[in-house]
Amino acid sequence: MKYRIHEETDGIDVELEALEGEQDRLLKLFQNCSRGCRLCAMDGELNPDGLRIETDGDRVRLHLRPSAEGMDSEQVVDCLRHTMDRVARRRG
Repeated sequence: MKYRIHEETDGIDVELEALEGEQDRLLKLFQNCSRGCRLCAMDGELNPDGLRIETDGDRVRLHLRPSAEGMDSEQVVDCLRHTMDRVARRRG
C-alpha cells in the first residue's frame, strides 16, 4: 500500500493506492473517524470536523478538515500507519 499526503489551506488530503483488496476495511475505519471515534490507539485523537472520501478502483482519496484543536500531517501519518498495520494484522 502506498500513500501521499498533501497539506492544503482547508485541510489535509491523503491519497492511498495499491490497497491489495483492503479498500472496504480501510474505508470502514476512516468512516469511523468522521463520526468522532478514535481511529487509532495513540495519545490524543485524530478527530476531523469533516471527512470527504472518494474512491476510484484501487485508489482512495481522503480530505480531512481539521477541528478547532487543529491537525497536522504528522498526526495523519501516525494514524495512517497504525490503521494500515491493523489491516495487515487482520489479513495475516
